[in-house]
Amino acid sequence: MGTFCATNRAIHKTKHRSMKKINLNTPILDLAGKPIEGISESIGQTVASVIANFTNTDALKKQGVNVETLKIYEWAKTLYTNKELSLDSSDFEVFKSLVEHTPQLSPLVRGQVREILNKLKD
Repeated sequence: MGTFCATNRAIHKTKHRSMKKINLNTPILDLAGKPIEGISESIGQTVASVIANFTNTDALKKQGVNVETLKIYEWAKTLYTNKELSLDSSDFEVFKSLVEHTPQLSPLVRGQVREILNKLKD
């Protein structure tokens, strides 16, 4: 019975962890803040396409970021369908590092993602 109570408390604690909800279902904007004509992908779809093909996990691991490739795949699927991504604080930091260190993302998209992530409240 003691094991059940301890397990139940652990599950309860896990359920109430603070989650950050990331919504990248927004158009890519030019430097004037206007949607770029001819680009139909959202920021989320662009990020998803890039991170789904990310292979340089060693570079992130050298910086102390533990990256799970299957988790990245799940994030990419969620973002590509323009759904909200819910991440705990640990995964949020991994996602943030992934976006910041993926060379295939243009500075324009990377900067807009950073602005969205910085607006999220703890």
